[in-house]
Amino acid sequence: MGHHWFKNHMRSKRKAFLWIWRMWGFIILVILAIVFTTPCLAINISGCSVLNQPGETYYLTADIINSGTSHCINIYANNVTLDCQWHRIDGDDSADYGIYIYRSSQETTNITIKNCIVTDWYSANIYFENASGNTLENIVANSGRRYGIYLYYSSSNILQNITANSNSLYGIYLSHSSSNILQNVTVKENQYYDIYFYASSPSHCNNLLQNVTGSGDRPIEYYNYSINLENKTLAELILCNASNSNITNITIKGSDTKKNNALLVYHTTNSNFRDINSSYNYYGIYLRSSSSNTLQNVTANSNSLDGIRLYYSSSNTLQNITANSNRYGIYLYSSYSNTIANSTIQNNSQYDICIYKSHSNKIYNTLFNSSANFHFSGAWLAILLIVVLLIVLIVLYRTKMD
Repeated sequence: MGHHWFKNHMRSKRKAFLWIWRMWGFIILVILAIVFTTPCLAINISGCSVLNQPGETYYLTADIINSGTSHCINIYANNVTLDCQWHRIDGDDSADYGIYIYRSSQETTNITIKNCIVTDWYSANIYFENASGNTLENIVANSGRRYGIYLYYSSSNILQNITANSNSLYGIYLSHSSSNILQNVTVKENQYYDIYFYASSPSHCNNLLQNVTGSGDRPIEYYNYSINLENKTLAELILCNASNSNITNITIKGSDTKKNNALLVYHTTNSNFRDINSSYNYYGIYLRSSSSNTLQNVTANSNSLDGIRLYYSSSNTLQNITANSNRYGIYLYSSYSNTIANSTIQNNSQYDICIYKSHSNKIYNTLFNSSANFHFSGAWLAILLIVVLLIVLIVLYRTKMD
């Protein structure tokens, strides 16, 4: 009997031990689950701040109004999320930047900025420099004194659900920046350009724009490949490294109340532009580093600056051009061997044609009618005057010999 009691006692102890072991195992699993699935505690901010904790999520819990702090939200750390929760980051029109991301050299910063209203900053509402691999979503960047959003040497960013209206210079400005995606963007009533790209090389042309609406609720289109485009009215058209394109029957019409936007052509060759009307804009047509193109039946009237500007663009043919009532009708800057023929260029406020550091251009069968038709400047002006002087001397010499 004592033997059976001992066996039963040991069996009970074993069951109790197993039960305790299982309970502790369950408790340990629960603790591990909590540790490894609970996110880092969020950091709440209610005013201008330096965000310097990598991997953290910052929540803006109150509006910032009329701030004079020039780098209001300075995102110093990488892998950060800023959720403004639709609070406002508002400047006093003198302080420089609302949201500021700066790195001394190019790097992938992996920052997410979302649900923010950023307004009234002097330099830019949102500024990125040397900062790549970021996401901006659900952003309003209106009424900046210069730029709504400015990306400088910043690539592979996603800008999604963006509004950048009524900025005093540019809505969105990309400089030396590539592989950026702009989706579902509204940029209207910006003074110079709704969207502007500064592409110093074709490698900066590798950007994607989808569903972008510009001034007058008209679309903005961007192409970095050969395109046959016709029969459209656009707020802005940008061709960047889009050689061998055919652009036909296109009207560029920016704001109904501001003269903004243009037809912008960068690093594009061997393309045809026919039946184009780009009037009452900032520029009519601007070719930069784009050669061997044909512009035919083009109207570029009453633009704030130039009807047509060629900048480092050579061997282009301009035929049947009407460029009236601009600042300059046609401006050639360091552009050679272009031909302008069968055109009307008149009533421009400065000069009908301005030629700066450009030579070997042919202009014929063209009507001018302004108080100042031509303006030559740069080194080639001196050469031109020497040539004219030599011709005069030769004529005088031959007259004397006769």
